[in-house]
Amino acid sequence: MPIPGAANSEPSLLRSLIDNIPDVVYLKDREHRFIAANQAAAQLLGESSPAKLVGKTELDYLPRKQAEAHHQEERRLFETGQPLPAKLEQGVDPQGASFTYLVSKKPIRDAHGQIVALAGIGRDLSETLQQQRLIDIEREQLQTVIDHIPDSIYFKDTQSRYLNGNKAFYRRRHARSIEEVIGKSDFDYFSPEAAQSRFDDEAAMFKSKASITKEEEDWDAAGNRLTIKSTKTPILDPQTNEPIGMVGISRDVTELRKAHDELAERNALLTQQKQELSETLALLQQTQAQLVQSEKMASLGILTAGIAHEINNPINFVYAGVNSMSKDFADVKAVVEQVRKLPQASDPAAAIAQLQETCQAVDFEQAFEALEETLKDIKLGATRITEIVAGLSKFSRLGKEDWHRAHLHEDIESVLVLLKSKCKPHIKIVRDFDPQLPPILCFPGKLNQAFMNILGNAIDAIDARGGDGTIQITTRAADGSVSLSFADDGIGMSEEVRDKIYDPFFTTKSIGKGTGLGLAITYSIVQDHRGSLHLETAPGRGSTFTLQLPITQDGPPPAQR
Repeated sequence: MPIPGAANSEPSLLRSLIDNIPDVVYLKDREHRFIAANQAAAQLLGESSPAKLVGKTELDYLPRKQAEAHHQEERRLFETGQPLPAKLEQGVDPQGASFTYLVSKKPIRDAHGQIVALAGIGRDLSETLQQQRLIDIEREQLQTVIDHIPDSIYFKDTQSRYLNGNKAFYRRRHARSIEEVIGKSDFDYFSPEAAQSRFDDEAAMFKSKASITKEEEDWDAAGNRLTIKSTKTPILDPQTNEPIGMVGISRDVTELRKAHDELAERNALLTQQKQELSETLALLQQTQAQLVQSEKMASLGILTAGIAHEINNPINFVYAGVNSMSKDFADVKAVVEQVRKLPQASDPAAAIAQLQETCQAVDFEQAFEALEETLKDIKLGATRITEIVAGLSKFSRLGKEDWHRAHLHEDIESVLVLLKSKCKPHIKIVRDFDPQLPPILCFPGKLNQAFMNILGNAIDAIDARGGDGTIQITTRAADGSVSLSFADDGIGMSEEVRDKIYDPFFTTKSIGKGTGLGLAITYSIVQDHRGSLHLETAPGRGSTFTLQLPITQDGPPPAQR
């Protein structure tokens, strides 16, 4: 079915189509004048519409030399009747901008076969050529970079024939340019066995489509034997995902291999030495553990008499309470027995009267009240014994510990329980505890030993000065750590003594009163907790030990001593 008005609309549709073509389209008569053109042609020559081009020639827009060259070519077309082959035309438009067009021109004939005009079409290649120039520059830059890489870089086809490579590569093949190597294979440079091994490796790589890396034998430009480490990667067709070639990168690892072999020999020697050192270290650790335990047991030995006294007092209290309770219980029991018999009494009134006489005889009310008081005293004595035993048990844990969360205030109190007899009544303990002190991850038994060593030394320092004294214990938490300060008003230390206090077996105490290991062990314990131990002291002004300990522990625990 014909489209209504198609005859009238066809020219306008054709005109609209031509004007929307991005290529330059125009018609010229035999005098080189524009008969018709599209919008792209008008825009190129600086006109606002194609109609303004009609009747004009390129001499009205382009430099004379350039326009006359175009006219000369067009006259040849009119004379020969042959189309002009596509060619690049470069020039400057009226605005002074350079352009490059791919132009083709064909003759237009009338009904009698006479050439009456020509049709020209041009495609703007300026941006394409600019992009190509940029690509060429980038390619040259990339080749320059690759040529200056010391590693050999090369490309092969799927038959393992060389296609390209950098300077380091073709020089290693004793060639002056890459052209001397292209088309050859490893069989042209290596022994048949070595070349076949490389060929087989690359065939397997093409089959698996996966990179391979291995050490190979090669030679430098001077003929010196090399050990190279080669990585070969297949290049896959993005459409078929099939190999179309490969790229190889080879690095000279001769010196590295030599160093590796020397290192292997040294490692063998070091392994032997390590074994010997391990045995020696095991013996030293065993000896160290014995020394630490000896110091710990020595501390317990010094406390034994005081602890025995501390336990003896509440035990005597419990024993006396039990004797008193036995007597009062006998009196109360007599009354209870009569009360139990009341329901079976034949004469209830007489039985009640007898019960009252028994209560008066044994002084029931006093005995009953005494039982309650005695039970409280026994419980108090038992609680005291429990505290002493718990503190002793917590302090004297043997063997290796695991990390545990511990409340340091409780641990300090357990140590003070053990030291109570040693410091009373002339030493006052002042507690300045942070109520918000968090529990920390630690070895509780080890820290108890450190607290015992520091507090024991503080008591000895006060005793050495004579008279009453004070030990102040301060705890604080800040910035992911806790600090514990133990300050005494004892005799203090000189600078000479202070510099040696952490040395094993150094002591200022008389023979039999100290091993010289206490503070050395304390310092080691603080290191085990990744903490720090600081001392402030002066002769006659007392000493203050401050422990700084992290709340949590990062990384694996240190080796325990």
